[in-house]
Amino acid sequence: MTMKERLFLSAAWVPKATIQAAIAAIPLDYLTGIWGTNPTDLEHLYWIDVAKVLQAAGAFSILFTAPLGEILIQKLGPMLLPDGNKTVPDSDAADV
Repeated sequence: MTMKERLFLSAAWVPKATIQAAIAAIPLDYLTGIWGTNPTDLEHLYWIDVAKVLQAAGAFSILFTAPLGEILIQKLGPMLLPDGNKTVPDSDAADV
């Protein structure tokens, strides 16, 4: 794999925030399951607020990385990837 192809692959991994966003909801769900939706203890309120911030960060990660990754893929693909009609030299094919 050439350095240009590796650079493109690193840009293609940018929009992979959906797993983080899905996992970010787990702490809030867990804490509200334990303490309910209206805890009165200050420590419980603190941890529920932390879980809400974590969930919001997961949602914002999708809103930020998905469009950025799409733009990077569309712009860098034609510049960095070889044309599909050309034959690949044997030395590059052995690296796959």
